[in-house]
Amino acid sequence: MSVLIADDDAAVRDALADLLSEESSITLVDLAATADEAIEIAAREQPRVALLDVRMPGGGGPRAVREIAVRSPSTRCLAFSAHEETASVYEMLELGASGYLVKGAADREIVEAIHRAARSQLSMSAELATACFRELLRDVSERKKSELTLLELVRKAGQEREELLVHLVRAQETERLRIASDIHDDSIQAMAAAGLRLQQLRKRLRTQAEVEALDRLEDAFQGAISRLRHLMFNLRPVALDRSGLAAALQAHLDQTQAGGSVLVQMENHLTAEPPPETRVILYRIAIEALANVRKHAGAHLVLVRLENADEGWRVQIDDDGSGFNPNGNGSAPGHLGLTAMRERAQLAGGWWKLESQPGAGTSVAFWLPAVSEPTLPPPQPLPTSI
Repeated sequence: MSVLIADDDAAVRDALADLLSEESSITLVDLAATADEAIEIAAREQPRVALLDVRMPGGGGPRAVREIAVRSPSTRCLAFSAHEETASVYEMLELGASGYLVKGAADREIVEAIHRAARSQLSMSAELATACFRELLRDVSERKKSELTLLELVRKAGQEREELLVHLVRAQETERLRIASDIHDDSIQAMAAAGLRLQQLRKRLRTQAEVEALDRLEDAFQGAISRLRHLMFNLRPVALDRSGLAAALQAHLDQTQAGGSVLVQMENHLTAEPPPETRVILYRIAIEALANVRKHAGAHLVLVRLENADEGWRVQIDDDGSGFNPNGNGSAPGHLGLTAMRERAQLAGGWWKLESQPGAGTSVAFWLPAVSEPTLPPPQPLPTSI
């Protein structure tokens, strides 16, 4: 068995050479004082084992192990060091060393380690192996503690995210309710009063032209009041609190379909009603998707499907419209609304996706998990009449 010895200490090299010369089964091919010499000799002689000082000049044992593995793949490297540093042990073993001997080891232990290295067997003192395993176990224990801490932080972050989302939705809906109430209590009331004045004015008109002009003005007033009521409904639909998601969406569809050419069908497969905040987010995303269909799709038929899925709630909206290329770099119809829908779903911990092809319609699907609710008072419903 051929062996290379590499150590920057001449006394150590000579002592090792004398030790191996007494072994009839071992042939000493050469001695090296640096990593560069060890690499060149190993490449030339292809020894079975290279006994390498860990800290010799030229990059030390680590560089020698790396280079010898490339230039003499059949050579097994055995680390030899005056230090019992576990970090050094890990480095040398990771690079491919077949063992780690500490200088001062008994002659027989060194010879046996060389023979074991030739058989691709690991060599290390029991004390050093124990120290390494203890450190590994300590690292594993610390890692487990870190993982548990991280999981706890993730859990708390999830709770805080849910609480923040609930507060955010409540704040948004409260503001919507305030605006809707202002529209009801101020704008609609003022326009209704103006409408009564117009009716009183009608009694004083004398010509047909004046009456016809007043008719047009009253129609405009009624149209404005109708649009304000529709806006008030969209800001905070009463059915969303009173009757649930499906009823609120159906009421929205009844309003938007009136006199239109688009037929919208809804399949309600919900077996449980979403919590209020989740219900609001599902509703807002759904009406935004329906508005996109109404404005851009040119569809004749739209199918809305509601269902429970994966411990949450899933909504899918399919239309038979013109479709488009979703990868159009922001050129999709209503792309700002699409981005807002995706962000709203992701903020709530869910997902949103869109599938479409030109001429083949569009499918929008989104899913939200249940949101844990803090004990906050729900927003009060709007008045139902003026």
